[in-house]
Amino acid sequence: MAAMGRTLLVASLLVGSASLAHAQAPGDDYQEGTGAPGMIAPQPIVVETACDCIANVMDNRWAVGLSIGGTSLAPDSAPDAQANFNVGELALRFRATPHFELELAIGGGHQDLGDGTEGDTMIRTVALSARYRFMIHSHWNWWLMGGLGAATFGPEQASQGELDANQRPLFQLGVGLEHRWSQFALQAEIKGIGLGEPKGIASTDVKPATGSIGRTGPGDTVSGGSFTLGVGYYF
Repeated sequence: MAAMGRTLLVASLLVGSASLAHAQAPGDDYQEGTGAPGMIAPQPIVVETACDCIANVMDNRWAVGLSIGGTSLAPDSAPDAQANFNVGELALRFRATPHFELELAIGGGHQDLGDGTEGDTMIRTVALSARYRFMIHSHWNWWLMGGLGAATFGPEQASQGELDANQRPLFQLGVGLEHRWSQFALQAEIKGIGLGEPKGIASTDVKPATGSIGRTGPGDTVSGGSFTLGVGYYF
């Protein structure tokens, strides 16, 4: 009888413990993982990030650009004989890597005499350049560039043969800044320019205007710079 009594006592205690474990006070309903009764369940931390950037610059790897501006050149033997030109430039660009871009550009213009009129000296250029772009995913980005090409200048009345004889190798280094939206962009670029000796002696009876860069001799080198503003379209 004593043993049976002890067994009934133990069974009663176990049943009571189970009942207490499952008992809940009114209003204390909660689910597992939401915290203890009467406590506010912890909320997940949500971090919102805003990215004002271009998603992938390699989506549109080709671009065309149109720029206008000014170029100033002077013979290295006579720096005071500077000539200024109003120029325009058309460029085709290819993005080889996210940072590296190739550009083929042709340009030209006429001498600016400084009084609102144009001189009779013209300039033509063609160059293949490489650009290294920084901040490539930002709407504002900038680049360093360098290029090689050819330039010729002379009287507008000169023959093609005479202009070809005055063709010079062209070297340029520069820096540019661009604001790009999705496919449309605005840009500014400044370049330093060096021109080597002409490949031949132009035999022309047409003399350029006084002070024109066209008065340089066959052994003269030329240097100067340019500044342009332009638009671009990526496709």
